[in-house]
Amino acid sequence: MKALPRFVQRAVNLGAAGILLWIAAPLVAFGSWHPFDGMRARIVLLALVATLLAGLRGLRALLARRRNERLLKGLESGDAGAELSQRFREALAMLRQGIGAQGTHRWWQRRRQVQQLPWYLIIGAPGGGKTTAILHSGLRFPLAEKLGRDPLAGIGGTRQCDWWFSEDAVFIDTAGRYTTQDSDAAVDAGEWQQFLALLRRHRPVQPINGVIVSVSVPDLLQGGAELGRQSAAVASRLEELRRELDLSFPIYLLVTKADLLAGFVETFGDLDAAQREQLWGLVFDPGVAGIPVDLAAALDDLAQRLAERSPGLLQQQRTPQLRLPIYAFAAQFKALLAPLEGFVREAFAGIAAEPAQRLRSLALTSGTQEGNPIDRVIGELARSHGLSLKPLPRPDAGGKSFFLNALLKRLVIAEAPLAGQRLQRLRLRRRAAIFGAAFAGAVLLAASALWWQSYRRNLAYVDAVRTRVEQLTQRIGPLESAGLEQVLPLYSLLEHLAANDGIDPDEPPAGFGFGLFQGPRLARSAEQVYREMLDRSLAPLLIERLRRDLRQAEDSATRYEALRASLMLANPQRLVRGELRGWVEETLAQASGAGERGELARHARNLLERSGLPEAMRPDDAGVRTARSALAALPLAQRVHERLLRRVPDPEPPQDLPTRLGAASALLFAASSAGPMPAHSSAGDWRRNLAPALETTFDALASEADWVLGDTGGEVRRLQKDRAWRDEIATQVGKRQAERVFAAWSRQLDALALAPSSDAGDASRQATELTAPDSPLRRLLTRLADEFSASSQGGSAADVAFDGLLRARFGALGDYAAGPGPRALDRLHALVAGKRDETARADLDATLRTEAAGAPAALRRVYLDLGTLIRSRGGAKPGFDDALVELAQTCSALTRERFPFTATAVRDMAPSDFARLFGPGGLFDEFRRNQLAERVDTTSRPWKPRSAGANAGNPDAFERAAAIGSLFFPQGAPLPELRLRLTPQRMDGELLQFSIDVDGQLLRFENGPPRAKELVWPGPASTQKVLMRVLPPGPTGVGAEIHEGPFAWVRVLLRGDWKGARGAPALLTFAVDTRTLDVEASAAGTPDADIWTLRDLAAFHCPQTSW
Repeated sequence: MKALPRFVQRAVNLGAAGILLWIAAPLVAFGSWHPFDGMRARIVLLALVATLLAGLRGLRALLARRRNERLLKGLESGDAGAELSQRFREALAMLRQGIGAQGTHRWWQRRRQVQQLPWYLIIGAPGGGKTTAILHSGLRFPLAEKLGRDPLAGIGGTRQCDWWFSEDAVFIDTAGRYTTQDSDAAVDAGEWQQFLALLRRHRPVQPINGVIVSVSVPDLLQGGAELGRQSAAVASRLEELRRELDLSFPIYLLVTKADLLAGFVETFGDLDAAQREQLWGLVFDPGVAGIPVDLAAALDDLAQRLAERSPGLLQQQRTPQLRLPIYAFAAQFKALLAPLEGFVREAFAGIAAEPAQRLRSLALTSGTQEGNPIDRVIGELARSHGLSLKPLPRPDAGGKSFFLNALLKRLVIAEAPLAGQRLQRLRLRRRAAIFGAAFAGAVLLAASALWWQSYRRNLAYVDAVRTRVEQLTQRIGPLESAGLEQVLPLYSLLEHLAANDGIDPDEPPAGFGFGLFQGPRLARSAEQVYREMLDRSLAPLLIERLRRDLRQAEDSATRYEALRASLMLANPQRLVRGELRGWVEETLAQASGAGERGELARHARNLLERSGLPEAMRPDDAGVRTARSALAALPLAQRVHERLLRRVPDPEPPQDLPTRLGAASALLFAASSAGPMPAHSSAGDWRRNLAPALETTFDALASEADWVLGDTGGEVRRLQKDRAWRDEIATQVGKRQAERVFAAWSRQLDALALAPSSDAGDASRQATELTAPDSPLRRLLTRLADEFSASSQGGSAADVAFDGLLRARFGALGDYAAGPGPRALDRLHALVAGKRDETARADLDATLRTEAAGAPAALRRVYLDLGTLIRSRGGAKPGFDDALVELAQTCSALTRERFPFTATAVRDMAPSDFARLFGPGGLFDEFRRNQLAERVDTTSRPWKPRSAGANAGNPDAFERAAAIGSLFFPQGAPLPELRLRLTPQRMDGELLQFSIDVDGQLLRFENGPPRAKELVWPGPASTQKVLMRVLPPGPTGVGAEIHEGPFAWVRVLLRGDWKGARGAPALLTFAVDTRTLDVEASAAGTPDADIWTLRDLAAFHCPQTSW
């Protein structure tokens, strides 16, 4: 079956590819985005692909033209450059344009460059009929149409070669002397090598596509030494081609001038044109290298078939003179076979060597019929009888060609791909192919292994998430009856459901990717469930809180914000998401733990982003009426003041006065019994924050009075129009704020007291530090001066009222702090820094009494306490025994019945007292440096006296104190600080989550791979609370435990079971209603800190006063 034309095949392939692309393109997706769903997108895609293919085809054509140009330029650069004729220049110009097709193929087949055509060498002895065979082959030579039928000669220095450029191939008819090299061997060999170098340079991959070896019938019949030299020369040229070109190629043996065999014309003269184009000879197996083993048999078979044809021809021929040549032709041909076989075996003896050549065909041809035929049979007969014969005249054949067209066009040119590439390139390609195959195999193997590993891991990942979902479904009770504290851990679990075992669903971990990662899909499903859970549980809980605040809020600001939020939810046109979010976050501040408050606020924001809360809201008309009536019953100034305090943030954290004075004040002042100062309790806060926001608060209340307060908002609406009414309310607000500041500072100053000293040295140190230029007491005076001696910048009614009332209450204190107070501290510092004799102490005591008499009541106690300390600790510096007694007494007073030194104690030790004992510069630290260093060797374990019988107190007590200091005061912290690393080891199988909230640091532990988490106590919120929560709750329904106090976290750590060895991490057990969590705990503060020191706190005993 005849193959389809190449352009038809390409068109069919492109059409099929386009249809496939049109169908498959919509299947391409990036997540949820399908870029090729639309018809227009697919048309654009097809247009882009077509443009790309056209561009690639154009690029290939451009590169081919460039290679062709380099080839033609190389052909020009020869020794005969000066001799180029006008005909040769015109031929090269035509070749640069490419060789086009003819006939019906012209419109679709692009012009082919010379470099792209197959190239064939024709070698043979001079006069062997090579040129005649090419000229009468029936091939089309485009150059002949303009330049005549003569071949192109003189290319690239090959002046003895004829170049034939047909539309299908390039034939290089080498000079006959190149083959035999019998004229001038050196010159001929040099030109031949130059010719081969030209082929290698311009066709490096496949220099030639085959070799046509020609031998004429007269040469074969002549035989003898001449034929032997010719066959040897052909063998030498083929060997050079094999060696120099280094490639495998087919060889076509062309027996020319077959018409000189007597009887050829008579035998074949009646063939028509189509029959004369056929091949007459032998075609061998292309897979067999070298000379075919059945060559002789094949030649005999060819002669036999010719003999079998003779009877039929004799019967057809009626002319007696022509019957005799036909009859004798078979014998003539038979006589040719022996020299022909000999020539083949001699000329092609070495073609089997690598790279092997293949004898592809042996064909007999005739280009023209010239000269007298050779009748070898009759000649031999005549010579045997001594007769002399005259040659018979040749019958006229009309100059026809025989058996050339099919040989060249259908065999030689059609088999152009049969030639191999240069062996060196083949080796490189073979190595590259082997390497590429090995690399591809390794990549495929590695990819398969990685895909299999990814598949297994993703399968386990999906199973783990499925198991987790089943556990949630089984262990979580009805959401309708759940409280906020119960559903909070559930939100966290659902939000991070796809992050099972620490896997980030947005970023596949190692071994989970390669196109199989299921994280994003699971994350989307988990996100949907999480959102639905917020709608089902958090939204109703917030709505319930909102309705409760409408009816039962303790302060007007909370009730007003609840009323405002309720009306916004009921009327979406009034909804301001930022305002609603603020109310939600303030409402959720009622959660137990600071860390949980942050999480709840985040979940609430997620709920509001979807408008989940407005959808769940139902108007509560009764609650709105109740809230409006309750607000109307309160003074407007109170409502404005409470809203102002609620809306304006306070930059200062809630701390007691000693803490606000700096870390060093904890060692000089006793722990405050007044607790932390409430928010907005300073005059500076009023001047910088509250007062500037008062007018804005008036405007906001007045602008929303109609829709928030309704008929009860008459007083508020007056604020917008009546300036006198606004000033009156502002005056009342200023006075209320002044009362708030006065009450807060009064409590703090009344509770201010000096920390007790252990000896005269300690008292002297306190006096020095209190009166120093940068002392906490000076900072207190500076703060008091800023608070109570300055006045507001503006002259508004609220500022006047605030300053007036505050000056009436604290004016004397502010004036003293601005002037006399600092000067008094300067005088005291000079006395304290001077001599330490009895006279100096008396002067200091008198001065302190004088200053106390002139100081305001709030500071008088500080001076009197300092004088009492100095008087009670007077005398010379105590010796070792006295210092030990003082330390032991102070230690006992501070630790007695205080946790953590008494495990069952209800009250915790104050952190400042703990720092005073164990901190840097504390009592134990000073005693060790001043008294103990020269008596005890602290480098040994345990500590030992340096000399036998030396009084060293209790070295073990001091060693334990040093260990406590290393654990609780890393890097010289002024107050106790505990840095731990917690790694979960085991959690009850019934538990989904065990959370610990320490001062706002929320740690969540779940079943899965252990991941270490670090925790620093005290936490950022400074709530002095530890909240432990389990999900689901225990058998009794208890799901949380809360511990309060300065040492609440230490209390939680010590109440559990401890396992392990000293010097190594400890295995601790946390429990909530029989639900347990085992963690590995280690100290993360300093390298010498040991977690087991915590266990020693309850066993710690103050030093004994006797040795």
